[in-house]
Amino acid sequence: MLQLIYVELMKIFTKPRSYIGFLSITAVILLIQFAIWVDGRNYIDFIMQTMRQSFDISGNILNGNLVCFIILQTLIMQMPLMVALVTGDQISGEAASGTIRLLATKPYSRSQILAAKYFAGAIYTVALVLWLGILALGVSRLIFGHGDIIVLKTDSLVIVRDADLLWRFFGAFFIAVVSLLLV
Repeated sequence: MLQLIYVELMKIFTKPRSYIGFLSITAVILLIQFAIWVDGRNYIDFIMQTMRQSFDISGNILNGNLVCFIILQTLIMQMPLMVALVTGDQISGEAASGTIRLLATKPYSRSQILAAKYFAGAIYTVALVLWLGILALGVSRLIFGHGDIIVLKTDSLVIVRDADLLWRFFGAFFIAVVSLLLV
């Protein structure tokens, strides 16, 4: 079974299409970070102008935690497409090229073949979300620092302390992996 998973991983990572997700995540995250670095203060001042009339807000509002939150909200719809692009090709690509018939002649059952494809796709998904986490959270905290996060909802204001954020982000990344495994 490990040999099947290894072969499937080699198939995934030797195709240039597999790196589209990594490149697009990198491009989008770096673009958002650059835009916020250039004009983030004006954006925060615009959003917080009515709040500053009612509350005394001090500290580093524009920090890496807020940037990571913005990035995750931006990429929430694109991640399933990036995963489906690669994992969907595992079976349909082989069916289109005719190699799935050759694979079915091997001494492995169909369920073993499909399980190996699923586990290889799961490893790809974990790698993609890990890359997202490193760029979105790690690089954002390096560039912008860290601090409390203020999230404005339509009917409320939520403030989450900096000490409480890392486990929440790791939980969000874990939930992202679990939900993307369904794709």
